[in-house]
Amino acid sequence: MIILSPLSLADEQYIFTPLELKMDNIANSYVGEPLKKLEQLEILRHDSANSSVAERALIKAYECSLRAGLTPNLAQQNLDKLKQLSQENQYNHSVRAATALCQSDIARQKNSDDYDIAIYKSFLFAQKSKLATLRYWVSLNSNSLFTKYNDMESSERALNTAFKVASDNNDIYRLNISSFELVNTYNKLQQYELALANSIIAQDTIEKLDTQWYQDKIYVSHSTILRNMKKYSESLAFSKKAVIKAKERGDVRESKFILLDIALMYLFQEELQLAKELVKEVLNYSTTFDDQYLLNQGKLLKSYIYLFEKKQEQSTVLFEEVVDYLGRENYILKQLDNWQQLIEIAALANNQQVVVKAQKQYSKLFKQHSAKEHAALVTLLTQVYESIRLDDATITQQKIIQTLEKKAQLEQNYHILILITLILGTLIALFAIKALWRNANIYKANQAEINRQLFYDPLTQCFNRRYFKDVIAKSLMSKDIEDGTSFLVAIDIDNFKSFNDTYGHAAGDVALQSMINSLQSDLRANDRVVRFGGEEFLMVLSPNDSFKVEVVIERIMQLVRSTPIIIEDKPRNITISIGYIPVGKVNHISELDALLNLADKALYLAKENGRNRAVGVYDLQCPASAVDNITIAHKNALLKLTEITPSYTKNSA
Repeated sequence: MIILSPLSLADEQYIFTPLELKMDNIANSYVGEPLKKLEQLEILRHDSANSSVAERALIKAYECSLRAGLTPNLAQQNLDKLKQLSQENQYNHSVRAATALCQSDIARQKNSDDYDIAIYKSFLFAQKSKLATLRYWVSLNSNSLFTKYNDMESSERALNTAFKVASDNNDIYRLNISSFELVNTYNKLQQYELALANSIIAQDTIEKLDTQWYQDKIYVSHSTILRNMKKYSESLAFSKKAVIKAKERGDVRESKFILLDIALMYLFQEELQLAKELVKEVLNYSTTFDDQYLLNQGKLLKSYIYLFEKKQEQSTVLFEEVVDYLGRENYILKQLDNWQQLIEIAALANNQQVVVKAQKQYSKLFKQHSAKEHAALVTLLTQVYESIRLDDATITQQKIIQTLEKKAQLEQNYHILILITLILGTLIALFAIKALWRNANIYKANQAEINRQLFYDPLTQCFNRRYFKDVIAKSLMSKDIEDGTSFLVAIDIDNFKSFNDTYGHAAGDVALQSMINSLQSDLRANDRVVRFGGEEFLMVLSPNDSFKVEVVIERIMQLVRSTPIIIEDKPRNITISIGYIPVGKVNHISELDALLNLADKALYLAKENGRNRAVGVYDLQCPASAVDNITIAHKNALLKLTEITPSYTKNSA
């Protein structure tokens, strides 16, 4: 068994080898194209006959990760080859790390409990690896594991390993990622000066990158550090920057969380009215969109405001409601944060009674949680080292078996060997022909399985979001105006959350499958149904001279409503709400995304108008991306809206 010494971030440098740089180029050149990456890795392996055993293991680990992402069974062959390499190179830490990394990728895709053990094994071996890519890759993957177990010292160790690789290679992107993760780790370790230093590095590096898609998160982290250092004015300034960036990125929900951070800053500065206005805005938003987590975070801030207003009873009731919700949803760390935050707020509000109560509760929860975390971490470490021991024992056993087999083979009679050789020669020729035929069939089956995994939703067997992006979107953009008008039809099951809460998630799955069966039974040959996520679906209706979209949509709603779903031996009925929009000539994916966004807004308008209806958007007088509120745009004659309600609804009315 290999005994691993503690990590030492000494002056030794870890520079990417030429092969590692080629792998990196493949990863960056074919983003979102796993099959293309696999083709290029096969070419790279063929062209790198003189690569080291560690580099060969690294390529196999990357292939394993890509295949596991398609379907875990495809990655098993890579794992078998890596295990063979580990058997032949037992004391090569890079090979052992790559093997464990492949095991972790397969376990993760299977949602197996073995993932934690495998990734921890990979981390232990990777600390002795000489390959920069492997050290960085494993360290970043391990960080999420250490955070899960609240092992922040190991998290710091892993991220500093990743940071050093990025620094040694002057890799701006990797410096950005590792420094940003270090900010969160040092925040939890309460080493705020180090957190601030890494936050500055994250900001400097993101400004040098082509994309700044998570600039708001860097601002939020920077604000959190300054708040922990009690520099409230500076913290407030960065939170305001973060709100602007989140809105520019189109993440409205994230911007609401940041507004709560700003409200907290106002409380620390005793700007009570400003805090109340922001909390009211967030509560209205979360209630409108039934966002329970955000709603409870808003209630938390409201309970703090009550403390400042000397309304202790209302504050206590509201705070305990939030804490109970977090407990039910298993947000234990968030519970601890809130009790700790209450201590600060109560002290600021000069309410010593609440301070004492919150300190006692925080101490109690902290001890309970720390004990569980420690026990879980000890159990994990025991399993990790036992797994390494079993791996070593298996490798040793395989070597003994191979030695005995070789000895037995040498003792065979020379004449029998010749006879066997002749027979085998004939059989091999026959088997080779059969194997070629079988492999061709297996390859075809694997390709079909990959396509199914890539483009079909496993529950409903309709197309998924990837199919829309890779196939349908390109088809829509390739059509000329003379080809006719298609329609994007956004569909959402009414009151689906309530349905799930009442009858269970299994019944919810049955409802989704039933709805898709109803929709597909009414499709034309060129129409498509796509599951975008949850209970949200999209129909793409192809153009036709005699096609009347209002008739089709009303028929769809009637069909879904009239098709009973058998739950608990009783028929149940569901209804749907719809938003739709015509698609003429589009030249870019952003134009299509904007039309989808309007269809989605129309869907939510249908829900606001009473559900079980459809709202259509027509006659756009401006670019779709310029419309924020379709009701206001309709009033300003920038578009037309039409509403469809099923005939049975009209009759019953």
